[in-house]
Amino acid sequence: MSGDEVFSRLHEKLGGDLVDYSVDDLAAFDRYLSLTDHQRVRESVLRIAAHLTPRDALAKHNGEALVSGQFDEEDEPYEMIIEYLEQDFDLEKPLAKSLGQNLGRLWDDWDESSRSISYSDTIKKKLLKEQSNRCENCNVRIGSENNSKSFENRDKYKPIHEYSQKQTAPELDHIEPLSHFGDNSLDNFQVLCRFCNQGKGNKKSVDIVDQVELATSPIEDIDRAHRRRIFFAVTADTEECARCGDMRKELTIRKENPLGCYIVSNLQPVCVECVYG
Repeated sequence: MSGDEVFSRLHEKLGGDLVDYSVDDLAAFDRYLSLTDHQRVRESVLRIAAHLTPRDALAKHNGEALVSGQFDEEDEPYEMIIEYLEQDFDLEKPLAKSLGQNLGRLWDDWDESSRSISYSDTIKKKLLKEQSNRCENCNVRIGSENNSKSFENRDKYKPIHEYSQKQTAPELDHIEPLSHFGDNSLDNFQVLCRFCNQGKGNKKSVDIVDQVELATSPIEDIDRAHRRRIFFAVTADTEECARCGDMRKELTIRKENPLGCYIVSNLQPVCVECVYG
């Protein structure tokens, strides 16, 4: 059984509640932690890990005071986890030790990956070079609004001209936000223009209720922040122009069906060359 299959079975058992696992379940989870890259399912892994970690172990890891009196204050967090697994989950010593050590490493990795970074300018410069000095989402050239046809043509669908702050300024973005269990590893960073980064916020989607309320309004009357969120939701999963297929040109968006509503499902990314020539 593959690591992903093992985890899927464990997660299905977990459901929405914290439950007790059998020895076989925990042995499978131990193998999963040892062998599988679990970034993709990190939130669910952490839910299970928190269930298997005593409060004092996590407190010691976070530099907080122990409260239960059940553990030696000189013990490392992973040693407390091992003792907890043996006593409360009736695990044999070898499995408790292996799983405890893996959980200890998981918490260390979580702490390291969530720590704030002090070298963001260096990362930004490196990524801008790799991205040919363009926004990773909409392909606008970073830094100068004079190079943006959306700005030049006062594009209502991409209203970067309506902001006093320069919307083509570079901003370092977490591809998977920290609030969604993303981390500070280099491969979780990209550079977006301010317009796209602010449109993204902490999620790609726009609430359907918000969309419907404004779906029939003249676009110039819709709040620019809402248009910015809509723009990112439409362009987030593709760099390709829906009309010509080019993946290198600056993107804006347009209605797929001109008679339809101003909602994400009726909008598509279109390059500025196709719109403005």
